[in-house]
Amino acid sequence: MRLSIIDKRKRDKAVGVKKNGWNVDSATVYLEYEGGVTQWLHDALASELQRAGFAVLGQQDAAHARLHLRAVVSEFFVEPKMMWIFGGTTHGLVLVELRVRFTDGSEFARLFKGHETGAYRWASDAETEAVLMSATQAAFAKMTRELCNLVTRHGG
Repeated sequence: MRLSIIDKRKRDKAVGVKKNGWNVDSATVYLEYEGGVTQWLHDALASELQRAGFAVLGQQDAAHARLHLRAVVSEFFVEPKMMWIFGGTTHGLVLVELRVRFTDGSEFARLFKGHETGAYRWASDAETEAVLMSATQAAFAKMTRELCNLVTRHGG
């Protein structure tokens, strides 16, 4: 299969914010990854698809793919919600529209959402990362299950 990621987020590089005890944004959260957010999402989704038994082709072999996937990312963000001076919840949200095209010309599209909430006493970097990764995993796992079902029903 050929996989492409289209990043339609409003925030180019930022993937979240940190807040102070008064619920005011105090820092921006960035994802450090060679190739940026789009490449990270591609690699993460490709890994999930490969674990499910799909072969994700590189750019040089993509012309021979029987299945074309386009994942359009509209949200990939994590943000705390302060409830007290020293605690609250962290919310991670991932929204991806998966567009699938088979070689017979048939096309399918569906929106997938991953949402994760974590409670914390201190909003640590590890908590922020864990919540966003968990939301991503939830969206990609749903996407992969549905894709398996679609390929089975479609016959290839």
